[in-house]
Parts: sequence; C-alpha cells; structure tokens
Amino acid sequence: MDKYILRKAPNGYLVFSVREMGRKQLVGQVDQKGKFDLNDDSTAPADLELALKNRLTLEAELSATDTQSRLLALADLIGETCQLIDDDTLRLSDASADMLIKAAYDLRSAVVSANINQQIESGNSVAQTPEYHLDSALHLVRQNKNSEALAALKQAEMAGYSNRAYLNEIKAGIHLSLNDIDAAFDALSLACAAHASPARPARALLSRFLKKGHSAFFAGWLTAFADGIEQSWVHGLQAQIALHEGNESKAIEEYKTALTLDPTNLNSARALVDMAFRTNDMALARKVFEIADQTVTEAAHMQNALARLRMDEKDFESAMNATASAVEQEPDNSNFWFVRGVSLRRGDKLTEALAAFETAVNLNPNAAFSFYNLSLCAAQLFMKDRALSAAKRAVELAPENLSFAANLFSLDGTAPKTISQRDTGMQPKGKRKQVNSDWPRLG
Repeated sequence: MDKYILRKAPNGYLVFSVREMGRKQLVGQVDQKGKFDLNDDSTAPADLELALKNRLTLEAELSATDTQSRLLALADLIGETCQLIDDDTLRLSDASADMLIKAAYDLRSAVVSANINQQIESGNSVAQTPEYHLDSALHLVRQNKNSEALAALKQAEMAGYSNRAYLNEIKAGIHLSLNDIDAAFDALSLACAAHASPARPARALLSRFLKKGHSAFFAGWLTAFADGIEQSWVHGLQAQIALHEGNESKAIEEYKTALTLDPTNLNSARALVDMAFRTNDMALARKVFEIADQTVTEAAHMQNALARLRMDEKDFESAMNATASAVEQEPDNSNFWFVRGVSLRRGDKLTEALAAFETAVNLNPNAAFSFYNLSLCAAQLFMKDRALSAAKRAVELAPENLSFAANLFSLDGTAPKTISQRDTGMQPKGKRKQVNSDWPRLG
C-alpha cells in the first residue's frame, strides 16, 4: 500500500507517493485555490484530497486579522497535521504527536471558552450550527462539566457534524474522565471505524487509558478490533502497553514486529533505537537500521542515533556525516548539536567540536552533558577559563554525577559536598549494562 507525503511548494503542495524500498514518486499537486490535480496514473485516495483542501483553508484563515479566528485555525492546523499527514513528513514520535494534539485541543478549547463567555456576557445570540455545538462541548469539557459536554456532542451529531471520528474521539475521552470504561471503548471503536487511519484515535487515547490503569482492558480491545487496524500499528500499540506494564523485553519484540511489518514506521524505529541506547544494546541498534526503510533512517532522529552507533564502531567520519544531516534537518535541537560535538571531538576536530557544544548549551542552558563535554573540549584546547566555567555549570545542573565532579576537581581542586559526603562503595551485585557516562538519554 502506497503512503503519501506532502511538500510545501510556492503555490500550494506537491504530493508524493512512497512505494516499496522508499521510492518517492510525484503523483499530483494542489494549488492555493484548492484545485487538486493528479497525474493520470495516480491512485491517491479521496481523503488525501480532502486533507489537502482543509490544509489550504486553514492556512487562509491563519492570515485573517481576527485573533480568535487565527488561533482557531492554528489549533485546527496542528490537529489535522498530526492526525492526517504521514509520519515521514511529521518526523514525530508517538509522544510528541500526542503532545501536539493535546496542545491543539487545549488551545481550541481555551479560544472557544473565551468566545462563548464573551457572547454570553454581551447577550448576543449565536447560530446553532454543528460547529457551535462541538465548540460548546469543548468549552464544557474545559470546565469539567462532562455530562453537559456529552449532551452538546449529541446536539452536534444531530445537527449533522461531519467529522465522526473526531466527535467520537472527544466522546471517548469524556467517558474515560467519567470512568465509564465500556462507553469509552464503544466511542473509541466508532472513532477508529470512521477514521481514515484507524490507529490514530487509538494512539491519541492510549496514554489516557494507561494512566487510568486499563492496560489489560485496552490490550483486549485492541485484539478484538485488530482486523480494522494496520497490523504494524497494532504491534506498536501493544509495545506501548508492554512498556507501561514494565515488560521491556516484550515491548522490544512488539516494536521489532511492527517495524518488520512496516519498515517505514518511524515511530517504531525511533522507539526501538532509543531503547537500544538506553540499555547499551548495540546489536539491537544495528538491527533497527537493517530493518528500517531508507525514508526512516534518513530522518533527523535516526541520523542522530546512527551517529552514536558509528561512534561505537569507531567510524567517526560516518558519525560526523550523520550528525551533519541531523542538525541540518533540525538546527534548533540541542541534543543533536551535543551528539555532533561528541563526534567531532572524537574525530579530533576540536575547534568545530567546541562550536557545536557552544551551540548546544545556547539552545539549552540546562544541558548538563553538553556543558561537561564543552569543558573537556575547552581543556583540550587550553582554554582553562571556559573549561572551568563549563565544568562548574555541569556540576550545578547535576551535582550527583561523579564524572562531572571529577572533571571540576581536575581543573580547580574542588569537589561538591554532595559528592564528598556520599557513600559510593556500595554497588549492586551481578552484571549490569551501563551507558557511557558521557551520554544523556538519546531523546
């Protein structure tokens, strides 16, 4: 099955299909007036055309002078993008996408609440449109008036609100807040049945079900409705459930299965490679890059992970090339600049490494590992003052880290009290995999 990605063009969007082995083919375009032109041999689905037209409408609304309209359009644009556009374009993890969807939901709710309150206070009447009833429901949810919100959703449904997937996704969340789990799962089932990508509503609500302690119940529901959801997504969701239950080995196997079934599944690839580095399992990291499609491995997060893998193999040239790709794609990502700095330092390019670490700490002044490595690099360049200031900042941010304290001690002979007073003689028995102390979590 082809997947579709969008690329912004001066007059709208270009549409590409992604086929076997990650090959991209231009299949059509949509202009700023909403005219959708497909190539003669294209089989792009109708919902893609609708998504594109919605995007253009939203972008037009973003240029409006009315602040409320612009905010509502922005919220809708975020939500639509996260739910309808291919992950290769998004380059987001499940957690990041869910965070953005929630932010869009909260933003829309806040604007709607302000608008409704304003109209009530002014005594103005409003048109009883499907959208009005939906907005009223969101307003009531924000006020924790869940029963009234359900009634408003019913009114939106009766008035002909067309996006049944979104309506039932909201309804599932309300039932979950009311701890009516059976009704929540019924609404979730309807949302999945109405959505072009049935796994999306399930993913959006999974974390809330898990927080409520319904992991086993959700797993049972997922098994029952698995036929309607792409199997790669099923295993990805099962992996998240396993992680919630503390079963990391099962999560790894589920993510492996998900990625094997769909090598273009960026979410599974990211999750697997992050788990590999967290446990220092280089064999697993290599396996991810063997399975994953090129469209996935070229994503910024994966290039950042590839750099760490190549450094483990002492291939610093390849590591530097990978980090260059990562920071080019996401120049504001502090962690990517940190990893680039490490690759350059280990490749004996100290001046460039220092610049990379400086960029990392400028982007994130609380990045303890970046300050630590900046200190090491500055010391190698005989920049004692900069090395000392960076070492002190690293210890301020993470006073419990022995490597940071030792580095500071080597520079000025002082050690933090938190280190000097600590009993470091007790070590757990048995073998344990440990991550290099120079590294934070991949993130």
